[in-house]
Amino acid sequence: AYPAGNMHPRLWELGVTAVPQADHHETHPLGRAEWIKLLALLTNRESKAEAIFNQRVERYQALQALVADVSNRPKVMAGYLSSRASFETFAQQNQKAQLIRDAGGEFIFAHQGAGSLIFLPFESVYADAHQADVWLGTMTGQKDKNALISANPLHGWFQSVENDQVYAWDRDYTGAWASPFQDQSMTHPERQLAEVIAVLHPERLTLAEPEWQFLRQLP
Repeated sequence: AYPAGNMHPRLWELGVTAVPQADHHETHPLGRAEWIKLLALLTNRESKAEAIFNQRVERYQALQALVADVSNRPKVMAGYLSSRASFETFAQQNQKAQLIRDAGGEFIFAHQGAGSLIFLPFESVYADAHQADVWLGTMTGQKDKNALISANPLHGWFQSVENDQVYAWDRDYTGAWASPFQDQSMTHPERQLAEVIAVLHPERLTLAEPEWQFLRQLP
């Protein structure tokens, strides 16, 4: 994603064997989780990885079935303003967009491509998302909605903010992008899906407080 900052070419120059990991470019959460098989191959743990992955698939599909027949699909936005007029988000074929669809939601940014990171003009985002039901994934490390709005007042223009439906993937965040989501979400797509279902369709699935590991509702 950032050729000038990638580490593996420097390692190659030093004679250190290195392979880049690009799970963030996967178009499905289970595809991202399957990268565990590559890591297992490098450490001779293929059979263990296969068993773990199969368990994740089974649980993910069982959760997906809970909301397969929902008629009401809440409209979901994601991202945040990274500058005065540029909104950072992802495209329709990104794995998080698929996660939202599998959880019975409608990801409202209609831009195509598998981009793990895209930048949109605020005007187009506002036109598409000002009446979104849920904001699922905003700036990390913001204490509450007031902090989010302080970071950029335009964040306060969305209906999801007014309706207290703003969430960040930063539960137990300790700074510098450090959180359980960063460390564990790749190999736990079923946990991600359960939390999104609990947000979008609490009538189908509720989670007790200790069961929330990744998502945090901004007070």
